Amino acid sequence: MAMGRNSADRAEGEQRKMSREKLRRSLKVFQYVLPYKWPFIWGMFFLTIGSLLFLAIMKLPGEILNIISGESKYGLSTNMAFFVVIALLAVQSVFSYLRVQLFAVVSEKSMSALRRDLYQKLVTLGIPYLEERRVGELTSRITNDVTQVQGVVSLTLAEFIRQIIVFLGGVFIIVFTMPRLALIMLATVPIVVISAMFFGRYIRKLMRARQDQLAATNVVVEETMQSIQTVKAYTNEGFEVKRYGLSLTEMVRISLKAARMRGLFAAFIIFVMFGALFFIIWQAAQMVEQGIMLKGDLLDFAVFTGIIGTAIASLGSFYTEIVSAVGATERILDILDQPSEVTMESSEAPNTQRFKGKSATGMCVFLTPAARTYPCSKV
Repeated sequence: MAMGRNSADRAEGEQRKMSREKLRRSLKVFQYVLPYKWPFIWGMFFLTIGSLLFLAIMKLPGEILNIISGESKYGLSTNMAFFVVIALLAVQSVFSYLRVQLFAVVSEKSMSALRRDLYQKLVTLGIPYLEERRVGELTSRITNDVTQVQGVVSLTLAEFIRQIIVFLGGVFIIVFTMPRLALIMLATVPIVVISAMFFGRYIRKLMRARQDQLAATNVVVEETMQSIQTVKAYTNEGFEVKRYGLSLTEMVRISLKAARMRGLFAAFIIFVMFGALFFIIWQAAQMVEQGIMLKGDLLDFAVFTGIIGTAIASLGSFYTEIVSAVGATERILDILDQPSEVTMESSEAPNTQRFKGKSATGMCVFLTPAARTYPCSKV
């Protein structure tokens, strides 16, 4: 038993190692971004400042409530707070525009170079390699896979980093402006989140097992239909029907088990997660009643708690997109690493050199991309 567990642990460790190797290999695609490193760096700069400005703007609604209650900590009036909001929004708008433009320059030009090199590699590969693969598969590498990588370079990576900044900034603000409430949150939320992660991981395993069993069920159908003459010859119809039925029964069993776990997970989310959230709000309301916390700080806490929760949810989604792009990058690099049958220098523009010759009819022929003939007297 221990030997089996050790073997499983080694296999899992090797899988993680392979994942790290895949990630390290996929980073090679960023060599196409290096020529545009300064637009990329400036884009990251505007992204960081814009994210911090967003956090500053989200702090102002609570301060406005404190101003209305006569409890302003910064001596601002409602008019001053309004003008500060407008000024911050204007600066953030400019920074957002510059960020989008800079990342567009990086993604469009770098992915154009990647497409050009990938196309050049495809047309210089040997015939045996090309004949072993479908045209649609090779076309998908230069269209769908490069588009997926471009989406990460232009949007997903920037948003992933932005959500990390927003998450860390939100936690920093809550911890240093509302330390007592932050301790209550840190004592409850991590336990709930970790429990939800284990729940989710177990459900994903069950759903993966269901998909595998469904695939096995489809294999039974495929094998029967491909060998239907043999099945008929040996009168094995009953055997195949029974085999298919057993496979379906196993799939139903796994599906119902997954459904039970999804139901338990929904109940867990409703009772435990929302219960923990309202427990924190109840504690905050008591602190306001006791005069420990200002009303505006309570609003700030609610706002930044929502921001942190949204950032956590977005990080999971963006991480999934990045993992998918790593797979696309690996497929692209598999082609780029193939040995070429023909060696040629890459060029951004086709050769426009003109060669002139005289034909048997007395017309001069110009060998250009658009070949034309003219009377030699007009040349």
